[in-house]
Amino acid sequence: MLTTSNFSCIWVKPYYHIGLTKAANDIDNIVKHMNLPHDISYSIGGYYKQQTKSFQNMYLILTIALFILLILFGFQFSSQKCAIVAIIVISSTASFSLLSLLIARLNLDSTAFLGILLVFAIVVNNIILIFTRSKQLSKTHTHKSVALAVRSRLRPIIMTMSADIVGFLPLAIGIGKSTDLLKPLATATIGGLIFGAFASLIIAPSLFSLFSIVKYKK
Repeated sequence: MLTTSNFSCIWVKPYYHIGLTKAANDIDNIVKHMNLPHDISYSIGGYYKQQTKSFQNMYLILTIALFILLILFGFQFSSQKCAIVAIIVISSTASFSLLSLLIARLNLDSTAFLGILLVFAIVVNNIILIFTRSKQLSKTHTHKSVALAVRSRLRPIIMTMSADIVGFLPLAIGIGKSTDLLKPLATATIGGLIFGAFASLIIAPSLFSLFSIVKYKK
């Protein structure tokens, strides 16, 4: 819905394969090139405005969730260092989900946000598996116990990630009818999962070792 300052409105319905974000950007570009008088202003409302407000709430919820996870991981792993590593790895996956959308030239919409949440859940599970196994191998987390935990969890994590990626691949490619609306979800999920596997198996133990070395030097 396009609303002007004199309270008149124009209802616009995008094509089924075009997301609200792209439709709103297209409308904004069209209106900017109309050279409207200075005393006329406009705003885009309707479902797009609701989606924007939902995104703001989701960002807030994600921030609060990461903070709660930091506290819970500290108790779960008996190590705040492990908790910090876990939060860094989990939050970084969102960046690569967004990067995958940028590469595929897709806009961030509600379905893509659901894909990011799905990636968060899977990466959280991977991190818990690694550090829980590390705690089983040693009473305190060490370089060796974390490395052995990664080695023992390598195959399950890769198999799970690969199965999820293959499952979402048809949606990302666009195979089948009515898959356009789910492309952002599949693309964000695949991008996040690819980096999530690398982050869980490589970055997490590397960060743990780095933090341990810094702490040892101090």
